[in-house]
Amino acid sequence: TTLARGEVSLYDRLGQEAGVREVVHSWFGIASADARLKFLLAKAHDMRAGLAVHLTGILGGPRAGPGNLRETHGHLGLNDYHFDAFMSELARALRGCGHPPEVVEEVVVTVEDLRRQVLGSRLG
Repeated sequence: TTLARGEVSLYDRLGQEAGVREVVHSWFGIASADARLKFLLAKAHDMRAGLAVHLTGILGGPRAGPGNLRETHGHLGLNDYHFDAFMSELARALRGCGHPPEVVEEVVVTVEDLRRQVLGSRLG
């Protein structure tokens, strides 16, 4: 993510690596109780690490996400319903970690840009 001079990345505003890890940990706690998402936790063995890496990269951190998102998620049978649930619970996790509404909204808008990459032809 290219930032204008003096602009602080979302990664920095979340608290860098520790902040991203906290959000991911919170998301997993929420997702484990969400019938729309908990099946993913059993199917996606490296999901926790992968989610942290992808969030770090897309939010302006030092690492880029691994590989092709469509290939990574294709075997899971995800569609808009699952992505919407993921996004809803991501916002909930961010709020639960104490991030202000404007940061939550900016993260959600930024991560939403991955929908097409994750779902590919399963949009709609």
